Amino acid sequence: MPSLIEEIQQGAIDQNVRVDTLLRQMKLAAVKLKMDQIEEWVSKELEGYKKDDLPEYRILHGTSRAWNPYRGWIPIVIANPKVSRAVSTVHCSQAIGTIIDLVEQKDANSFHYPMSDYTKNALNKNSEVAWSEMVVEVARGSLIGIVDKVRDKALDWAASMEREGIIGNGISFSAREKAIAAEARVTNINIGTIGSLTGSIGNENTIGNIAGGNIDLAQSRQLVGNVLKYLDDLAAEGADRTVVGGAADAISSEHEKASPDESALRKNWEKIRTAILGGTGGLLSGAVKAAIDSLIGAG
Repeated sequence: MPSLIEEIQQGAIDQNVRVDTLLRQMKLAAVKLKMDQIEEWVSKELEGYKKDDLPEYRILHGTSRAWNPYRGWIPIVIANPKVSRAVSTVHCSQAIGTIIDLVEQKDANSFHYPMSDYTKNALNKNSEVAWSEMVVEVARGSLIGIVDKVRDKALDWAASMEREGIIGNGISFSAREKAIAAEARVTNINIGTIGSLTGSIGNENTIGNIAGGNIDLAQSRQLVGNVLKYLDDLAAEGADRTVVGGAADAISSEHEKASPDESALRKNWEKIRTAILGGTGGLLSGAVKAAIDSLIGAG
């Protein structure tokens, strides 16, 4: 009878074994070996991710389309390439089982992810024609890529377990094997987590919800990094570059302190927000404003 680790290895190279079955076997092994990080990753794959902790392989790029009642789905043309890429980005957070079910629909070559009302309104504001339905069309192959990536990670992990001398007997592991696992040499799976502003304005993703109160420092650090990264684009949409850049630098400096002053952070975020509101506006400016509103409880 093969061990649990061997079953995972065999299943990973057998395309007839569903990936969610492999993950359940991995979860059982991780629980028995007290590998919390592995168990956490498997649980997220099985149950679905939150929008702010997606691994890189679940961030997809498709084609933005609008529904034309006479011509069907037509491509949306956006002049700014950065905004175009942002709008056509999809954060695929569904449970892996749901993705597998979609992939198994052999007659479907692509899938549609609805855009948020905010994104649709922003696009329609700058369009001669207002479209009621907008989606990001993602190729079936992109979803297959997610499934294959998870399968590969399961195989890599099971192979590394054997390399470290952890095989098991049936579904049990020896005290020695548990001790090896406790040394944390094979407890990590590199999933390449990403969180970015541009990936958040294209579809149903949010950047975080804070109803007043304390500022989330992690969210503030992430957002200010994106503001500085896209400073030229914000200026092109009419925001005062000097004000936005100066306030963003002040926020970054505050983050470096052992105890950042929340009032100083809030003051500078409000400066950036005001500078953006004073511009001509655009999809990127709107996304940054929405993120700031979420961060400081404004709006």
